[in-house]
Amino acid sequence: MVTQAKTDFDRLTEGSLIYLGGERTSLAMLVDTLEFRGHSIPVMREHFATMTDVRLLLGMLPESESDSDTADGKPRTKMHSINRIARLLGLSFEDLEQSEAVDLAQQIHDTAKAIILEKIRQLTEAYALPKCLVLSGHNDDLISATGKWKTISLREILGASVSRNAPAFAVASLLAAEIEQKEDRIRKPDLDRVIFEHPVIPEHERKRG
Repeated sequence: MVTQAKTDFDRLTEGSLIYLGGERTSLAMLVDTLEFRGHSIPVMREHFATMTDVRLLLGMLPESESDSDTADGKPRTKMHSINRIARLLGLSFEDLEQSEAVDLAQQIHDTAKAIILEKIRQLTEAYALPKCLVLSGHNDDLISATGKWKTISLREILGASVSRNAPAFAVASLLAAEIEQKEDRIRKPDLDRVIFEHPVIPEHERKRG
C-alpha cells in the first residue's frame, strides 16, 4: 500500500485503515436497520452482539462453551449468539427461528463486506493501484472481490497460523534475508584482495627461484 501515513490517525484520515473486524466489532455500529418478517427494523444502538455471533451462525466459527469473550459474557454457542443478535431488534432467543437468525447474520455480514470493498475501491482509484488483493489474517471471508480483482491468499499459500501473524512473519523474513546476505559477504572472500596479497607467480619464475 503506497501511503505516507505513519499512525492509525493518519490512516483513518486518508481512509487506508478500515477498522472493522470479524470478532469484536459491535453489530450496532455496522447496520442501521435489518429486514425481518417483511419490515425494515431499526436496530437498538447498544453493544448487544458482535461479529463473532454473525460468523458463528454462518458456520465460519465453531462453538465454544469455554469462550465467554462475547458481548454479554455468555458462552460462544449458537443459542447465545441467536439471543444476542435478537436483542438488536428487541427480541430474544424464543422469538425467532434459527433460520431467521441466520438470515439476520447474513445481512450483517453482507453489509460488512460491502463497507470494506467500497473502501478498497476508493483507495484503488485514489492511488491508481492495480486490482490485486493480498489477503492475510483469519477473517478473509469479509473480503468479497469481484472477478476483475486478483486475490492472493496467504492462508492458502502459507497456512492459517502464518497468515494470522503475517506482519510479524514478514518482518522476520526480511531480517532473516538480511542476516543471510551479511553471512554470505563474510564467507565470500574478497577476490581482488586475495590476488593482491597472494599474486599468482608464473611457473617459469617459480622454477628460476
